[in-house]
Amino acid sequence: MIKVWIASSRSLSSGAHSRDPLAHRNYESGANHAMKNLLTDISGVRVGHADNPRVASGATAVIFDKPAVAAIDVRGGGPGIREGALLDLANTVERIDALVLAGGSAFGLEAGGGVQAWLAEQGRGFAIGDAVIPIVPGAIMFDLLNGGDKAWGRFAPYRELGYAAAAWSMLSAASQSAMGRGSGRRRLKPTANMADAECRRHLRRTC
Repeated sequence: MIKVWIASSRSLSSGAHSRDPLAHRNYESGANHAMKNLLTDISGVRVGHADNPRVASGATAVIFDKPAVAAIDVRGGGPGIREGALLDLANTVERIDALVLAGGSAFGLEAGGGVQAWLAEQGRGFAIGDAVIPIVPGAIMFDLLNGGDKAWGRFAPYRELGYAAAAWSMLSAASQSAMGRGSGRRRLKPTANMADAECRRHLRRTC
């Protein structure tokens, strides 16, 4: 089981001390902005989804308008993560540009490369001299036995799915359907807002 905590740039700059960063209102939209129990209730957070119905899998990209502070807690015997060690507080990089969640088990870790490619096109990332490196941690779930066609050939489709999800984040504040990372899951019945809810609750399964 993998948990990720994110501190919004608004909460950091305002000195807010809420234990739940998702409880902050979207200040950019006004103080009376109605909360919808979505990740995009947080000011400066965008969410995009992409899925492949034939493969029965997909990816979800969480893009931050400004680099965000994040931490991670990994438990269980079968974790699947990207850049997890980078989130250790002792390490150099203090903020991330995006998060990516994908199906595909270990194959799905490639979705992070797609999100990273999209961010690089936008000039986003951690600067070291003239080099700019987008910081994109991620996590995957196992959906290889859900009936989708996983005979995808030499390369899995997740890098392209990650790129598409990142691009979609700029076109829609948040898709309300069960898409992206959880599109191929078997145990949970798809419901509205599921992609956002998955970031807020335990899934009772290991990645």
